[in-house]
Amino acid sequence: MSTDAQLVQIAVPGTAAMITAAEIDGAPMIALRPMCEAIGIAHQTQADKLRRRSWATVTPRVVVAADGKPREMLMIDRRTMTMWLATLDENRVSEEARPIVIAFQAEAADALDAYFHTGHAVNPRGNVSTFDILRAQIDQLEAAQRTADEAKAIAAKTEARLDAIEGRHDWYSALGYARLIGAPNTSAQHLKKIGTQASLIAKSRGIDPVKVPHALYGEVNSYPAWIWEIAFDGRTGGA
Repeated sequence: MSTDAQLVQIAVPGTAAMITAAEIDGAPMIALRPMCEAIGIAHQTQADKLRRRSWATVTPRVVVAADGKPREMLMIDRRTMTMWLATLDENRVSEEARPIVIAFQAEAADALDAYFHTGHAVNPRGNVSTFDILRAQIDQLEAAQRTADEAKAIAAKTEARLDAIEGRHDWYSALGYARLIGAPNTSAQHLKKIGTQASLIAKSRGIDPVKVPHALYGEVNSYPAWIWEIAFDGRTGGA
């Protein structure tokens, strides 16, 4: 592995902390551990998190430190740094680290670009930050994902509730099926006779009923829709 890459320290406007970077294969790469230490967050935790992200480029490289000695360090590219910093919540770090996180989020990418293009980092934009835009986009994506997850959860609960009411999909009580097909007679006496028919049909097919809640009787039997169709037609289940 090449050891030609020389680490440099890049000042970030708004903080005394530095970005430790090197030009590798013609592109700037940033050492992850020094950035984590500057921000006050656990390096290994962040490294593990980045390895799980599809957008992240994380690679160990041998670089030459300021003392002239080669060291293997975990490096990330500019895009990964930008995305990663934008996901950090300044409200979840220490009070001492908070202004550093904010400054890094606001200026790190521009300082990196300025150094490798002009040899020094400047802040021509004042407080305007591309990170604000990126962070907002990430927040929107996360909110959309939460909305999707909540919708799935609601659908699952609704499905479970329907299953509890009707036993399972396409299973109905006598009254439930009568209402489904718009039967003209839904009296208790009539539905009891239909229920007896349905019970005989189910028994002949080896199908056990599923109990479902009922407002008057506590529980009643439910059967598949095709059994009710036969029962309401007045048949007893013969082929």
